Amino acid sequence: MDSGVTIQTLCMIQEQFFNFILFPFILTLEAFKHSEKRRKGLLGFYTISIPAFLASSSSSSAASLISIILAAATRLRRHRNLPPPRATCRRRPRRCPRRARRFSPHVIDVEDILGEHADIFIEHYYIKQSGNCDLSSMSDPHDEFKGKNVLIERKKSKDPSEITSKYSMSIETYKDILGECRRKLFEVRSRRARPHLDDKVIVSWNGLAISSFSRASKILLGEVEGTKFYFPVVGTEPKEYMQIAEKAALFIKKELHNAETQRLNHSFRNSPSKAPGFLDDYAFLISGLLDLYEFGGGINWLQWAIELQGTQDALFLDGDGGGYFNNTCRWIFQFFSV
Repeated sequence: MDSGVTIQTLCMIQEQFFNFILFPFILTLEAFKHSEKRRKGLLGFYTISIPAFLASSSSSSAASLISIILAAATRLRRHRNLPPPRATCRRRPRRCPRRARRFSPHVIDVEDILGEHADIFIEHYYIKQSGNCDLSSMSDPHDEFKGKNVLIERKKSKDPSEITSKYSMSIETYKDILGECRRKLFEVRSRRARPHLDDKVIVSWNGLAISSFSRASKILLGEVEGTKFYFPVVGTEPKEYMQIAEKAALFIKKELHNAETQRLNHSFRNSPSKAPGFLDDYAFLISGLLDLYEFGGGINWLQWAIELQGTQDALFLDGDGGGYFNNTCRWIFQFFSV
């Protein structure tokens, strides 16, 4: 009989220990995620629950235990005057993006990697010990780059005569040093873990890229022959840019264009999406194809652009009010415009 009472007592003590010591301890750990007032409240509840447990362990009534805890919690809330949890929870500060944390150069890193040329590089790219995203209040509105450095070429960097005279060197030598510094930093960065890659293909974005690469090829054709390029020197041939633009256009035509209906799908990842193309998909791709044709591509790109323009007019053109709808659900806009 005595052993039965002992086991029952032990079970009750074990249950009370979980409910009024271990569980509040877990709440305490969770409290560190909340605001200051609520954190103090939960910590205070935990400190009161210990003597409540000790007092109730010798009590013969479970009701007295509950009354002790409820009274303690009531006194705590009345004295601390805690507002509801919803009102006290603050928005957690945004963490620096993965790219910012891994790729933003620190002054110490730059000095260790570049050695004797670190001062020139630091001055040219406005690198600071406290971080250089302080040019205006909008340079880093969410403090994502606090204490970080983003390589910036300011006005005096674009006209380096002041810096070259300071270090008593020619502009040619100055550019050679900067190119070598960029190469060293690039090699170090290439050994770091890269951020996750967003590898979906969106028609509108690729249309903009096709325009950019096509125009870049035209600009490089205008460079004086024998122009010296500094690191990075990859991609200085105009043909490379046209090849990339044509490759992107061919991919969209093969994977995201229906030759029978002359319609586009919106995106591709492993396979074409079921979402149809929107107005910006057609508009930006047409613009890219026109640039591709104008800056050296074949006439086939012009013909495809004309076909897509006809499809765009048929799907999105507002014949009554003028302009274009963003998608094919034009009846929604007509309903709300009545």
